[in-house]
Amino acid sequence: MGERLYGTLTTRRGDEFKGFVCWDIDEVLTSDILNGDHKDRSKKIKFKRIAAIERYSSNGAVVFLKDGEELLLRGTNDVDDGNRGIIIGVPDFGQVLVEWDEFDRVEFKKIPNGIINYNDFDGGRPLEGTVYTEDGDEYTGKIRWDNDEEYTWEMLNGNFHNVEFDIEFSKIKEIKKKSYRSSIVTIRSGESFRLRGSNDVD
Repeated sequence: MGERLYGTLTTRRGDEFKGFVCWDIDEVLTSDILNGDHKDRSKKIKFKRIAAIERYSSNGAVVFLKDGEELLLRGTNDVDDGNRGIIIGVPDFGQVLVEWDEFDRVEFKKIPNGIINYNDFDGGRPLEGTVYTEDGDEYTGKIRWDNDEEYTWEMLNGNFHNVEFDIEFSKIKEIKKKSYRSSIVTIRSGESFRLRGSNDVD
């Protein structure tokens, strides 16, 4: 059936996300097909032949093949703003969804050895931690976030630079209120994102 698609996605703002790729919320394997028209001819290209895809405009993309050929494709939602979005499953925290208008380029790579460790999946457990109030009080115990999420396998949602984030609570080190509209979310690897646009973070 092919291997999972894996690579690095760059947004038009220069943000980079590395992980498992789901193209057009549909294609996830190297055996899947990218469709488009090149010089009035229909093309069906297996992802295993593709080295990179780069946004050309709202109605086209340049596809770089591993053999060095470059094709400007148009005419299908695989390669224009009809694309439903590119999901990157980021092992460090969860996943991001990048819409076509924010997408710049994705480069496909081999899956690194050891990136999936099944021992990392513990089945989930209740959220626990310490909450600090603006008045300086602190409370330690089990946490029910947004009166909704209470287990490590559940997701915190928000937007960063017009990219949709779903961050697994087990990967979160700290959430800090920035304003009434946003929060700074720091993941265990040390990276931080200022998220907004969701009642999880405002």
